[in-house]
Amino acid sequence: MGLNDIYVDGNKLYLAMHNGVYLMQDTTLTQMVKGPYVNHIISIKDKLLFCTREGVFDQQSQLLLPYNIECGYYDELSDKLWLGGYENGLHIVTLSDNNTITSDEFVDLTANAQPQNPIRSICPYDDETMLIGIDGEGVYQMRRDGRGSCSLLFDANESEVGVLHGNGIYSIVVDTWKNIVIGSYSGGS
Repeated sequence: MGLNDIYVDGNKLYLAMHNGVYLMQDTTLTQMVKGPYVNHIISIKDKLLFCTREGVFDQQSQLLLPYNIECGYYDELSDKLWLGGYENGLHIVTLSDNNTITSDEFVDLTANAQPQNPIRSICPYDDETMLIGIDGEGVYQMRRDGRGSCSLLFDANESEVGVLHGNGIYSIVVDTWKNIVIGSYSGGS
């Protein structure tokens, strides 16, 4: 079994696995969503969304979006759901209170970031900027309101202009001092 993500809610552990979503409470393990390979769990308001290879599902196993999604981030400031696809790029989604999609905007990434490269990490930098980690490309920045275009912040290509020593960008974390920590597959952090 492959464990891809864990979401902790009090004494409940939600486990994103290769064959669905499991809930572990106390010593009981229950399968909540059966079937899809689940990459990531997103908490949005009082609900959970599951990013899978077959799309984005809610806790009732209802398919909300059909894209192969690697990662996501719900931004409380803008009330937007940022979704990073495996081969279909970046989507910024607005959901109503009952999980109905009111808008799904595809973001055309600039420079060399092609939609076929997996987006592995999305996180806020500050109140104005989001960071997007793209496997094989680097780290991009974009306005947090979703307007405008992306621009390359750190290049992951092994070239003269490449500043990262590994092109497999898998994780981005911003600490309390606004330092950006980038985890890469081949170059460490």
